[in-house]
Amino acid sequence: MMGGFSSYTATVKVLDPELLEYIEAIFTSHGLPGLSVAVIHADTPAEFANWGVRNEDGDAMTSETLVTIASCSKAFLTAAMGILLDDFASGRKTLPDNLARVDWDTPAAALLPQGEWKLHSEFGIMSERITLRDMLSHRTGLHRHFLSYGEPGDTSVNVVHRLRYQRPAFEPRTHWLYCNPMYMSAQHILDVQTGSFTSGKCLPAQPSSQPSPSLGPRAEVIGFEQIPSSMTEPE
Repeated sequence: MMGGFSSYTATVKVLDPELLEYIEAIFTSHGLPGLSVAVIHADTPAEFANWGVRNEDGDAMTSETLVTIASCSKAFLTAAMGILLDDFASGRKTLPDNLARVDWDTPAAALLPQGEWKLHSEFGIMSERITLRDMLSHRTGLHRHFLSYGEPGDTSVNVVHRLRYQRPAFEPRTHWLYCNPMYMSAQHILDVQTGSFTSGKCLPAQPSSQPSPSLGPRAEVIGFEQIPSSMTEPE
């Protein structure tokens, strides 16, 4: 077992010896340097299990180690959007002046300052009709456009601005097509409506027994640094 194994005991035990043995077998067979697993309970402390090391110095993985999680972050963004929509529906948050309600089928254009949302002319009238559901379901018709984002200093505001220059691959709602720019645009909508998503503080507060949530830049990851290609490499 690389670097040793550590765990946190919760009242309700999900990470039992059988499951831990199964996870460790996967960890070993894939030659992973480090791995952390968490099980979050609603009313009891979370469970954590850690294997291996987090850097070339051999420091052990812990429940506090920050790692890049790639598109797993889409789940956090979507959950945060759901919390925002619930706040609008319950009256905990005041609706935008121009809307009587906000839900998954609200157009993105209605949630941003006037003129900020604009898609390529080939979208036609659908530019103003693309909804949160469309964006988060990868059904806008926009392609990945990988080379249009990701350089150091890039922001979700920049991504939204570039949408107007990116031609669609299909008509909206006719194909499933993976598209990071639309998730980044949804992040910008959260920023506009809450002012807090990119600070990583829009999700519910965690009990003190759990590590602090972080949705910060990749450069915060322990043992890694950001390089111009927007990828991460060990220091």
